[in-house]
Amino acid sequence: MAGFTDLKRTLLYLIPIIGLAACVTTQVNFRFALKKENYKEVDSAERLKTNETTITSTYFQMEGPAWENQNIAFRNYFDERNGMDIFGKKTKNMVLNSVGIHENYHEMQDWGMDILKVGNSLGAGAIGLIIGDSLFRIGPKAVGSFKKLKETKREVVFELSFKDCKLHGRTYHIQHIISIASNTHYYNNKVKIEGLQGDEILVSGIVAHLPNLTKIHKGHLHGAYTFGRQTMLDELLGMGITTDDFIYVNCTHSDHYKGDIENTHLIEMKLYPGAFTEWKFFAGWEYGSTAFKNEAFFKQILEAN
Repeated sequence: MAGFTDLKRTLLYLIPIIGLAACVTTQVNFRFALKKENYKEVDSAERLKTNETTITSTYFQMEGPAWENQNIAFRNYFDERNGMDIFGKKTKNMVLNSVGIHENYHEMQDWGMDILKVGNSLGAGAIGLIIGDSLFRIGPKAVGSFKKLKETKREVVFELSFKDCKLHGRTYHIQHIISIASNTHYYNNKVKIEGLQGDEILVSGIVAHLPNLTKIHKGHLHGAYTFGRQTMLDELLGMGITTDDFIYVNCTHSDHYKGDIENTHLIEMKLYPGAFTEWKFFAGWEYGSTAFKNEAFFKQILEAN
C-alpha cells in the first residue's frame, strides 16, 4: 500500500509539469533549406563561390540560413558577400519555414517583409577585419561552411566557419557562432580567429542609411546605434551593436578604409588569441512593436542587455 501511495504522489507531482511542458510553444526558429531539392532542410552546407543574388536565390530559400524569435528575424547571404539582413515581423508566430516559397518577401506580407537594403555594406551585423589601412570582407577566398549546433524551443545556435581565409597576404581560420534566444530583440555573436598576428581589428557593421551613429556607454557596456527612417518602405527602424569595455575599440566608418565594403558604420573590437570576441546586434521595427517609434525605448533596450 505504501508503494502505491508513493506512486500516486509521484503522478500527482508530475502531471502539472507534463501539462506545462506540453503548453510550451516554439519561441525561436531556424531555417536553412535547399530550393532545388523541394526546400529540404539541412544542418550543414558549403558556402557558394559567388556574390550574385540571382545565383544564390536559386539555390537556397531566403538565400541562406535564417533565424527568428517572436520579435524579429535575420538571415545570412550564404555566398561570398556574407552579408546580414533583417526580416521585420508583424506577428509573434514563427514564419520562416514558408517565407519566400509562394511569395515575394521584398513586398509586405501578412507576417512582415525583408526591411533592409544591404547592397555592398555589412548590413545588419556582418563581420569584417581591419589590417592597417584596409577593411576586408570575411567570405571571399575562403572555404565557407555552415553547421547547426543547437535548436530548442527557446534557443538556436549555429556556426559559420571560414577556413583558409586569405587576407593581406595572410591566412586565417575564422569561427563565427551565432545564437538567438526567445523574447529578445537581438542575436548574439562570438568570433574566434586562428592565425592572428596582433595588428588585426574585428568589426561588425550597420548599413549607413542614416549619417549619424549614436554612441552609448553605460557601466561595462559600450556600443552604438542608428535610429530613424531607414527601411525599404521608410518605416522607423533602430539598429545597434553592443559589447563589453575590454572588447570595444572605436566607432568609425567604412569610408576611412580601403576595400570593397561600402556605406557601413563600423564597431571596432579587439581580438584575443585563442578566445572569442562577443557582441550583440539589435533591431527594433515600428511595425513589430509601436514602442519602437520611440528612440528612447530602443536605446533603453540596448542598455538593458
